Amino acid sequence: MPIQKHARTTTTITWADGINNNAVWDNTWVIAENAQIAVSDLNIPFNTGADCPLTIEEILFVGTGTVPATADKEEVQILIAKDAAFTDIVHFGTGLYSDAKFDTTKCIVSFHIAHPIVVQDTDVLYCTVKCEGGSVDITATSGRITVSQE
Repeated sequence: MPIQKHARTTTTITWADGINNNAVWDNTWVIAENAQIAVSDLNIPFNTGADCPLTIEEILFVGTGTVPATADKEEVQILIAKDAAFTDIVHFGTGLYSDAKFDTTKCIVSFHIAHPIVVQDTDVLYCTVKCEGGSVDITATSGRITVSQE
């Protein structure tokens, strides 16, 4: 019988800026502006305290901001770590930034990651974003992560 993948997703995100409940990302790495995703919110079936391999498939963030002026939109980068100081980095990657707004004001940054990691049920994934290209930025107020597990 072939191995089946099971996908899990959550939109439950805690922001380091708990007052404004957002993260303001521009063309610098600002690790204090991060999104926090608790592994327990993904409802992954595994034994408490045991290592669990999974694959981060996709992460996207939505918010207000300044969209790129050109069609070259692969200038957004993401760091994912298991700690707020970003010393235990589990992934660095590039993604896409929408070049048009939807719902009049909303921008999207999206990362197709497909990167395997090992987590435990108490882990939190910290994400911060850097928008290259000068005046491009996003104030993220919501997001989603999708993971898979075999």
